[in-house]
Amino acid sequence: TKSYSLQEFGKNIGTRCPVEQIEYVDENGVPKVIDCCFKGGENKGKSKGLVELCKDLGVQLLAQIELDEIRDMLSRHRAFQNATKLEMLGIKYKIKIIYYPSVIANYQCFDKMIKLISESRINFVE
Repeated sequence: TKSYSLQEFGKNIGTRCPVEQIEYVDENGVPKVIDCCFKGGENKGKSKGLVELCKDLGVQLLAQIELDEIRDMLSRHRAFQNATKLEMLGIKYKIKIIYYPSVIANYQCFDKMIKLISESRINFVE
């Protein structure tokens, strides 16, 4: 589940970053984890920024690119797509989860309620 927005990330090294890691499932169903901070080197402990995250995610950037353009490109990447916890579990364990939206579930309850009302009329004494 994506619990952050691309608007919360800065462009360059050492800029704002709302999370320590980005977890997502790639197109092959393999779970991936990308660290948002450097673990070693001269930038150890600093946030990577969107430019470095693009490199980690395999997204090609032009030399001179605006922050909004980076956000637009990354918004189409799986790491920044919205997914429910239920969907993530299904992908993780390679099972297909079929569920009904609440609107359909409410119709099923309504049908059952109508049936029970008609059955209860038999036992109702005026």
